[in-house]
Amino acid sequence: MSSLSLLPRTRHSLLSGAALAAALSASLGHADSLSVGIVGDMASLDPAAINGASWENDVLQDIYEGLVSTSASGELIPGAAAHWQVSADGRTWTFTLRDDARWSDGALVTADDFVQAFRHQLDPTVAASYANMFYPIRHAQEVNSGKLPLTALGVTSRNSGRTLVIELEHPTPYILRILAHGTAAPLPTHLIAKDPQWKSIGHLVTNGAYTPTEWAPQSYLRVQRNAAFHATHDVNYDSVTYYITDSRQSAIMRFRAHALDIARTVPAERLQWLQQIEPQALHASPMLGSYFYAFNTVNGHPTSDPRVREALSLAVNRTTIADQVLAGGFVPSYSLVPASMTGYTPQQVPDATARSERARQLLKDAGYDQSRPLIIKLRYDNSEDNRKSALALAAMWQRIGVKSQLEKAEPPIHHAAIHQGDFDVARAKWDADYDDAMTFLDTLTSWSTNNYSHYHNSAYDSLIKEAVDAVDPTIRRQLLEQAEQVAMKDYAVLPLMTQRSLNLVSPAVSGWQDNALDVHLSRWMKPSAQDAAQH
Repeated sequence: MSSLSLLPRTRHSLLSGAALAAALSASLGHADSLSVGIVGDMASLDPAAINGASWENDVLQDIYEGLVSTSASGELIPGAAAHWQVSADGRTWTFTLRDDARWSDGALVTADDFVQAFRHQLDPTVAASYANMFYPIRHAQEVNSGKLPLTALGVTSRNSGRTLVIELEHPTPYILRILAHGTAAPLPTHLIAKDPQWKSIGHLVTNGAYTPTEWAPQSYLRVQRNAAFHATHDVNYDSVTYYITDSRQSAIMRFRAHALDIARTVPAERLQWLQQIEPQALHASPMLGSYFYAFNTVNGHPTSDPRVREALSLAVNRTTIADQVLAGGFVPSYSLVPASMTGYTPQQVPDATARSERARQLLKDAGYDQSRPLIIKLRYDNSEDNRKSALALAAMWQRIGVKSQLEKAEPPIHHAAIHQGDFDVARAKWDADYDDAMTFLDTLTSWSTNNYSHYHNSAYDSLIKEAVDAVDPTIRRQLLEQAEQVAMKDYAVLPLMTQRSLNLVSPAVSGWQDNALDVHLSRWMKPSAQDAAQH
């Protein structure tokens, strides 16, 4: 609920008519606060130190602004760069920074800040979770692997810091989408050089619409409107508070109690109920998101055997989980890339008749039977949807003689466990960072820092590399489809469902627009006309 409705009457009684009108006018221009429920806490306010969760990107795009930004409808717009141009071969991009791009302490944002940021993301000692997303940049992979120094990265500052030049290894159609991601934010070089605590609240400066002012870990993060932001007069809420609502059911309760203006990612199991109870607030929209389970393919784990992975996949009834267990909040899926991906035909895991019988035979071939049953560690992050899907998988696998040891954890702990390889099968999801199949397929390359399965297939890697170098879009698409086909035949992951974005937005808030990437910057939110009229 907008805090406009919480203006104390005692304050009004102390104001003259003219002063009251002025106060209300000012309030309606910049409402006090927006309350947003997010699934988990930030791992860090350093863009290179996040775990890779979608809610972290939500916050990063509110407090930082990259060269490119995102409109309310999800379209690309100029950010810290006023404009840009690309060379005829598509490999050199030149960005001219806007003259009024400033940090929250008033310092000018420079091209050097972006050079520092990209080097920081690709510094092998940082081990950034999104490092591989920047591999299209010249020498990025060699820098990230420690084969070349940071200075070799194809990002340079020119024209006294007003121009940034990015050289690419190959033409990359989606490069602007990458540059709009929260991890492509600049870093305040002027502060880092003199303050080792630059990442901390009270020290940190940002260049986005908001800047952090208070952080109670696992409780909330509060950010204040950045007066130095170039479009600050168009930012309607003076502050945004992100409340950590790892229980999605709790998020609904808090929203209905008017403790939240926006609840991000509400549980799919409540979709039908919410359609009846909160029809005006519910936003259910198709999105480019894949809900899957990662198989640990590292030697020593039972899931390193492709026969085991195939058996586990065959035993799963995706339609039952999507339509019955999770009440229609998801769409059954047999591919990593969602079916709604533009200009691409997703490649599905192979189907088979007599699925249960074949699954049992595959397990027997792999050395498992009643006397030596397969026991797997099944991890999931703590939410009702995830708990139900994990329990459903365990029940389906039990029918073919598999025993599951379920382990749940809060989202940040769960993500850390996945990266450390502490699982056999783990619940995972990937929301598209840009509208291109590569955002999903890149996560299965052997060099990806988001390769949760630790999958490695040289044929797959070769096809992705060929697709990266392909100039002809038709050939590129064919190569990507061939690569996914290889991975699906390998059962590199267990695709389960395609996501719908499910959000609750108070009618008192306007400016929200559903989009396929489910990206919603707080700078576009404002009190609705109806809410404003009531106050």
